[in-house]
Formats: sequence, structure tokens, C-alpha cells
Amino acid sequence: MDKKQNSIIIPIKGLACGRHCFDFIVNGEFFSEFGNSQIKDAHCEVVIEAEKNTSYMGIDCRIDGKVIVECDRCLEDLVIPIDIDRALSVKFAKESEESDDDDIMILDERDADLDLNQFVYDYICLAVPLQKIHPDGECDIEMIKRIAGEDKTKGQNGDDTPFSNLKDLLNNKNN
Repeated sequence: MDKKQNSIIIPIKGLACGRHCFDFIVNGEFFSEFGNSQIKDAHCEVVIEAEKNTSYMGIDCRIDGKVIVECDRCLEDLVIPIDIDRALSVKFAKESEESDDDDIMILDERDADLDLNQFVYDYICLAVPLQKIHPDGECDIEMIKRIAGEDKTKGQNGDDTPFSNLKDLLNNKNN
């Protein structure tokens, strides 16, 4: 099957019982549609293998690619590889029910499509580490200098602080 972009929706109405494979590509546009995403850009292949029967569908989701986030230290782009294997169970019900299990989805049997956008978004966001920093020596050197205080402009008296002029006022007042 050809690869579809930025929408992970599986048509389940009329889908025969048995095993089916769906390929998708997600990029930065996919994440921007969710708003307030930490992911600036991405290129991930999503392979969904679905095993359908009359009351249940087993989903195996494989996500492989990379995402681009902002480095917490230097604010430059940081590429993070993504490699995810997750399983999801979809149960068909006549009434809308909810499941307490994150890996079980209850779907009305009258629904025509299975929308997996939120699940794929969540899987990828959870794969991004909490601390997003470049390996040692790969951060932007100019930004690291600023953080370390090496790039500060000197005051009139050669002081490093922005309060050096205030110190001069105190010295003049005491004289």
C-alpha cells in the first residue's frame, strides 16, 4: 500500500477480517496541527499492522524516524532518533464505553474509521527524552559562552555585572 502523509486514519468499515498493513509518513505539519508541540519538525514512518475480526482489532504500531526539537541548553535544533513498537487493542461495542487501560480503545461498531492520530502523537512525544540536550561538545559554542558569562559586556570600571554603574553611584554618595 502507498504511504499516506500526516493523517493516521484506518478505514474499518468494509475491511475484511484478517491481517492488513498500512504505511504512513508524519512530518512537522502533523505535529503543528496538535498545537503547542515541543516537536518542531519530523520525518517518521508509521507502519500499522491490523488484525481484524468481528469484535476486536489488534494493532501493532511501528514508528521509525527522527524528530527535531529545541536543545534545552543552547536552543539550537536537536535531532532525536525515534524507534517505537507499541500494541493497541481496539474493541468494538454497541454503546460508547471507556477503558481505563491506555492500550485498549473502545470504538463504536458503527464507526467507519479508526483515527490513530492522537495515539501516534502521544507515542512519539513520550519517546522524546525529558532532558533534550546535545551530546557534550555539540551545543552552539556562542550560546554556551553567553550562558557561562564569557560574553558579557564590561562596565565602565571593568566590572562584569550590569550593576557596575550603581556601585559608582554608591561610591560617589559616600564621598
